[in-house]
Amino acid sequence: MNRFLPLLRNPGFRAVWGAAVVSGLGDRIATIALYLLIFDLTGSPVDLGILAATQIVPAILLGPITGLVCDRTSRKGIMVTSDLASAVVVATIPLVQTAGQIYLLAALLGCGRQFTGPARMALLPDVVGKDQLGSANSLLMLTRNRVLLVGPAVGGALVAWRGTDPAFWLDAATFVTSAAILTLWRYQ
Repeated sequence: MNRFLPLLRNPGFRAVWGAAVVSGLGDRIATIALYLLIFDLTGSPVDLGILAATQIVPAILLGPITGLVCDRTSRKGIMVTSDLASAVVVATIPLVQTAGQIYLLAALLGCGRQFTGPARMALLPDVVGKDQLGSANSLLMLTRNRVLLVGPAVGGALVAWRGTDPAFWLDAATFVTSAAILTLWRYQ
């Protein structure tokens, strides 16, 4: 853990890492709510598979170009824009009525993920020194895995307690918080 302390003293890394933690946790909470919503709406396990596919298709279609976009555009700008667009999309989910609308919104969320992840990883060498890059990647991946573990459990508990809508609103708030963290950080 001591090797991570210098990273956590770095305001740039703290901003990138904090934004990833906040939006990642919200995303995992909303993912559980999304699957429960589609199952409650349709009652069909097939629709769960379709929902999964709609979130994977953006990776297939956008994967080849996201690196190019990240190399030619402000990475911080990509992350902020993606967070704000994702906040609008996820806040819209409680308003829709059909599985088709949910699939469309899930695909749009998948598009946002396809830009945010590569932009974050491409920004990292600009934020930390070459000697800290390995530790920075390790901490981001370690945190991501913990969020993958904790987020669905929190999402399941929240949905059991209050239903799916609060999970989506919480996720929208995490995206706005992530965008605010990144916006307030003065990137050189």
